[in-house]
Amino acid sequence: MVFVTPTDNRKVQPTTKKNTQNSIVCREDVKNTDRGSASKVKNKVLIIGDSHARNCVTRLQDNLSSEYKVSSYIKPGARMSEITKTAREELKSLKCEDLVIVWGGANDIGKNNTKEALKLLLDFVIEHKDLKVVVLNSSHRHDLLPHSCINLEVKKFNRKLNKIMKLHSKVKVMELELDRNHFTRHGLHLNSEGKKLVSQKLAMVVQNFAIKHQSGTISATWKVHPFTDTNSTTQEPSNKEGMNSSTSSSQHKKLSCL
Repeated sequence: MVFVTPTDNRKVQPTTKKNTQNSIVCREDVKNTDRGSASKVKNKVLIIGDSHARNCVTRLQDNLSSEYKVSSYIKPGARMSEITKTAREELKSLKCEDLVIVWGGANDIGKNNTKEALKLLLDFVIEHKDLKVVVLNSSHRHDLLPHSCINLEVKKFNRKLNKIMKLHSKVKVMELELDRNHFTRHGLHLNSEGKKLVSQKLAMVVQNFAIKHQSGTISATWKVHPFTDTNSTTQEPSNKEGMNSSTSSSQHKKLSCL
């Protein structure tokens, strides 16, 4: 496997630690040795995910400016229940301008756990509603037949994921539109080219997110045409009601006369 070589002033610092559930957590940081680099950092990007997100830190950092600092916590083979509980302390330290990338779900889909995975993702987004969140959808399983039950479940998972996250303005679902040549020979994990492409797309999403929220939100208001008289429009219904009441009373008189 080919890895992206970091520049001379940056070093990748992989560390491994165990959590309370005895599952291995791999952490990666890109350390910049320039003295003035720390003062340039304005936004933090945290990646949490399963083995699909492994070795993406350097690639993503290479596609972002020095204003961003990227780090990751990876749990190979983890389900969404473990991924969403990863890096609790780091998540608490993030600010509203920082961003979290969640890359998981494949292990849940393979074990018929789609419904719970989507619920946990939604709970995670609600819990961290002040943060910007990017969720990667699940990729097609090239190690299985195209119409296998798992690949059908992948489509179902992605469809429901888009539907659920539409209601949250600070959440972006990034679709993995990849071909067979972006995966390893086995067909399950991404190869070097696949991770390179995903990192480039992620960098674009991160930067667009920053531009969108810096510009602020635009509130839509009802506009009244300058040539319309608001008083006349409001009085029309009352006049009509008066006419209706008078006509109804006259009709009542006529009926009583008969």
